[in-house]
Amino acid sequence: MKQIQESHRKPFALARLSTVVFLCLLVFAMLPSSVASAAWTLNGTWDYTANVPAQRITIGGNQFDFRASENGVIVMDTVFVEDKEFFNTYVISGTGHGAYKLPSNSSWTEDTYNFGPATMQMKNEQYDPAKELTVSLQDPIDVWGYKVSEWLVLKQTGENTVSGTIYLDCSGTLVTGTVSATRRGAPSDSGGGGGCNAGVAGIGLMLALAVLAVKRKFL
Repeated sequence: MKQIQESHRKPFALARLSTVVFLCLLVFAMLPSSVASAAWTLNGTWDYTANVPAQRITIGGNQFDFRASENGVIVMDTVFVEDKEFFNTYVISGTGHGAYKLPSNSSWTEDTYNFGPATMQMKNEQYDPAKELTVSLQDPIDVWGYKVSEWLVLKQTGENTVSGTIYLDCSGTLVTGTVSATRRGAPSDSGGGGGCNAGVAGIGLMLALAVLAVKRKFL
């Protein structure tokens, strides 16, 4: 009789185990999207660095070799409505270091420039981390008596990282470089996979405990 009871209980135990596993997997499938939606935001203070490698440009019919580097801060003020992020304003400021020389010269003429803080209004549209974002200065920068317009084209590459391209318009001549930014106060190991890895570990533990509990009670 005991063997008959055990044989009837095992199918029920397996069915319950399957249900527990299914529910855990369902939670696991939902977790990455919720983590990403909470972490991939733009609001906050971003410290950025930009580098324009040496390149030859032509201004007023004269050729120059030009290079530049820049450190700046962008404070993004966004609005959250029902877990959706919408643009509002941003404040940008920074310090740059530019240098130029004639192609026939070996020495560079250097200059330092500052800009901001400048508050810029943005279109009240929803932020999409998959799309590029353009951040520009309000007024041109004065470098060596020339008016230089600047803008950054950025895209979020991690929970707390942004990268993109810097554009400098020097009297109609366009030069480009690279930009990278990090959210101020974010952990140094703030790669996009941290939250997901923690979620995988948590789900694995849940599955192990569920299997153990069902085995001990029914098998």
